[in-house]
Amino acid sequence: MSIRKLFPLAGFLLVLAVGCDQKADPTTANKKAVQDSFAAMDKQDYARCRELWPAVNPPQKPIKIVGSPDMDREELISFLQTYWKAFPDTKHTIQNLVAEGDLVVAWVTCEGTQLGDFEGLPASGKHIHYAGVHLVKFANGKIQEWWVMDDNLGMMQQLGMELSAPKAPDPNRKGK
Repeated sequence: MSIRKLFPLAGFLLVLAVGCDQKADPTTANKKAVQDSFAAMDKQDYARCRELWPAVNPPQKPIKIVGSPDMDREELISFLQTYWKAFPDTKHTIQNLVAEGDLVVAWVTCEGTQLGDFEGLPASGKHIHYAGVHLVKFANGKIQEWWVMDDNLGMMQQLGMELSAPKAPDPNRKGK
């Protein structure tokens, strides 16, 4: 066989070997699970979310959202169902995805339009856009924990909420 005929075969084998090596890389599979999770949330595909997210027995709550109580999978799905009633067109965009070892970090932006009541605020028709960082820990190819740090304050301000400092007690008032 001539050397010219071997070059295309060698190229095919190299592509095949690289493809196989990527499939064996757990960080690639972990990143895909995070991407699939955001896609399932945006499609409101709760069956797929249940497949991807950790199922644990109470009292363990593997989903940790800054500013909220820790949640298990079903509590998060319940929250998301409420969220999507208020923001039915919610879409996540993964801006950056980094994986090392058993940890995947996602910088995500989220946007949607408030068409229903949310956290005591009536439907406003306002479009929101905010960013967040998600850290997802894996073990044996499965999601074990998910930490969320979203700009919830920025989102609520876009909906018209305002922060105000609590009133200081009157120093001249004594007793009750």
